[in-house]
Amino acid sequence: TIVLNDNSLSGELTNLDFSKFSLLSILDLSSNEFTGPIPPTLYFAPALDVLVLDNNFFSGEISESIGNLQSLQRFTVSNNNLQGDIPVELGAIPNLRTIWLNN
Repeated sequence: TIVLNDNSLSGELTNLDFSKFSLLSILDLSSNEFTGPIPPTLYFAPALDVLVLDNNFFSGEISESIGNLQSLQRFTVSNNNLQGDIPVELGAIPNLRTIWLNN
């Protein structure tokens, strides 16, 4: 579990390789000032159950690779600068219970 919400952290996270966090089940980076795309390696964190990225400045699209997160139960990216279509792969994640995409 990594919870870093409400810390005024900033910058891009593209240099982090989240796929190597083999036991990471919860990642909460909400209410910071992160920019750039959602890190591509995040879609390959094998044990990720909860991904909370609300209230940042992430931009770009949600990758189709979101479908790799087969244990994902909660995905929230509200209040960012994301654009584009919602990937159909998001709807195929079997245990996904909560999705927040507003704003």
